[in-house]
Amino acid sequence: MKIAIWGAGAFGRFVYDLAEGKLGEVVCFIDKDAAHKQGLPVPVLSPQAYAAEPSADEVWVAHSSFYVIEDILWQMHTLGMTQARVIAPAVWEQRKPAIQLDSPDAYQLDLREKAVICKLEFHVTDRCNLNCLGCSHFAPIFGEASDADIGAFERDVRQLAAKFANILTFRLMGGEPFLNPRLDEYIAIARRYFPNTHLRVVTNGLLYREVEDRIWQSIIANDVFVQVSLYPPTLAIRDALQAFLDAKGIPNSFGSGLRQANDIGRIDEFHKCFTTERTHDPAQAAAHCFGNRCHFLRDGKLSKCAVPLLIGDVNRYFGTDYQVVPEDFVDLYSDMRPWEMLARLRHATPFCGYCLERGVQRFAWDVTKSGQARLEDYVVE
Repeated sequence: MKIAIWGAGAFGRFVYDLAEGKLGEVVCFIDKDAAHKQGLPVPVLSPQAYAAEPSADEVWVAHSSFYVIEDILWQMHTLGMTQARVIAPAVWEQRKPAIQLDSPDAYQLDLREKAVICKLEFHVTDRCNLNCLGCSHFAPIFGEASDADIGAFERDVRQLAAKFANILTFRLMGGEPFLNPRLDEYIAIARRYFPNTHLRVVTNGLLYREVEDRIWQSIIANDVFVQVSLYPPTLAIRDALQAFLDAKGIPNSFGSGLRQANDIGRIDEFHKCFTTERTHDPAQAAAHCFGNRCHFLRDGKLSKCAVPLLIGDVNRYFGTDYQVVPEDFVDLYSDMRPWEMLARLRHATPFCGYCLERGVQRFAWDVTKSGQARLEDYVVE
């Protein structure tokens, strides 16, 4: 087999060493910065040059960022390339000694019909035990009866699988996901329909001792990564929680996901850029948005970030009148083609005009006082 490796960075060179002479013959690298990445054992070609004269049986995509992987697969599709094999970032992160083809570490994708989403988030429940001030997913406005309908979830995930070849990262979250006693069932459904996704549970970790063992067993059996948001109360139990997860062999990380003003990833600050008027430039706002690629699933729809699909609850709670139009989301059950769906998620939508073009208002992390959220917790002054 002749192989072209898309990505001439450290990960791509690592894959070259694992593949050359063992899994096939690596004939070239493909890289957008080809002119500055010469001197490797085989030629480095630009995407356009390779697409004009393809020379391999398979193109292997090797990059550590799920966002960049989606960008590469999008470019492959636009260049008319129909097949790709994704080498999972875990191969690089764990410095695996070998690549197992046709496994989650190196799976084949057909790009002719189905598209690929870099990251998708889903609330297994909207409620939270912590209720951070200004929570970007509005957890403080939701009451007890806010767990997701598991039958609807399975229908939507089945439909997702009909439209998308893979979700590179699928995040089950909330709210606080461990508040939902059926979390193990959501995990099993997500894994059944997307066997190659990097599946994560995103949690504040505070309830870990109350979680039933069957849920931990589902996490282990379905190869789920646990991402712990390092809020100040979580920091107090970090060592015990990390020891607990490590003892169970559950891969995990601690941090904020966003840059903080400290060097340990503790969440000291939140930010807001949301306004009450749709008067801002959507393209500029989307270009500078922290949640630009945090695509969200709810009620058979996908949105660019969570806010458009949660805004109905916001309107009911605060009495606001935020407007959502059909262009602000994708209906999974429509006749829109998968790559058209992805195009809408990748570009600004009218709802993006509710956010500042650039810049955010930062404020100290805190919890919502007396359990009563205020509109000013979410909109900029």
